[in-house]
Amino acid sequence: MNRLERIRTELEADVKLENFDFCSQYNLSNGENRIHLISLLPETFTSQVLDKSFFFEAGDKILTEISKKFTTEEIGALATFHGFKILHNLMDEQNYCTISIWEKKTQDRKKSSSGGPWE
Repeated sequence: MNRLERIRTELEADVKLENFDFCSQYNLSNGENRIHLISLLPETFTSQVLDKSFFFEAGDKILTEISKKFTTEEIGALATFHGFKILHNLMDEQNYCTISIWEKKTQDRKKSSSGGPWE
């Protein structure tokens, strides 16, 4: 809903927050979480800054975020690929979430032939 509030204030739009709901869709196979705002009814709002009106049918979605979930193995591979080593993964009680603490490896930044970050 923060996105709609920003549209309302920064773009001077007459959008009604109560006409939208929030929806999160998690894809277990690829670890993506997509966040949408969904119009609950036909809605038209106008931005004074853009001098433009926007129309939504009931059920129309606004994609606001895509986040990705990684396994600890994938996090390790990303760290290594980009020249870091993992010092520690701080896990929650269910092992669902982690804060991964990395340290930059000290090495020569030679050009990699593996499609790495210095190509």
